Amino acid sequence: MHDSITMTEEERDSLLEQTIPMRFATYSPDGMPHVSPVWHAYMDGSLYFDTDLESVKVRNVRETGVGAGVVDSGESYSDLKGVMVQGEARVIDDEDEREEVLLHNVDKWFDGDVPDFVRMRNDSVERVSVELEMDHVTTWDFSKVF
Repeated sequence: MHDSITMTEEERDSLLEQTIPMRFATYSPDGMPHVSPVWHAYMDGSLYFDTDLESVKVRNVRETGVGAGVVDSGESYSDLKGVMVQGEARVIDDEDEREEVLLHNVDKWFDGDVPDFVRMRNDSVERVSVELEMDHVTTWDFSKVF
């Protein structure tokens, strides 16, 4: 991207910490892309989310070990801003580590109080967390040029 629209680290971190869903992308071993929205948490320089153990994204991460995510906002061209992250991805099976991700997500998305619909969903299927490392980051903020 052009330097004139690149975000500072502080601006990037601020956007990643907002309650804006991330679109998480993987690909299957035969090259088929898969993109889905996830409620992410930004912690310790990586992006994390909780998901169903049997999901396509988990299967793809286990097979390929990589992923990408986009968090963006804006309604018109002049206020579009976003962060694209590409990097190694891993499934977190360790219960203690997964609990840390879950608690951070609950604080971020629900102010610490899990709604019944989320509790019921989480109780109905086995869950894991996924970490996306920020190996390559691209940012943009078009408001800087308008």
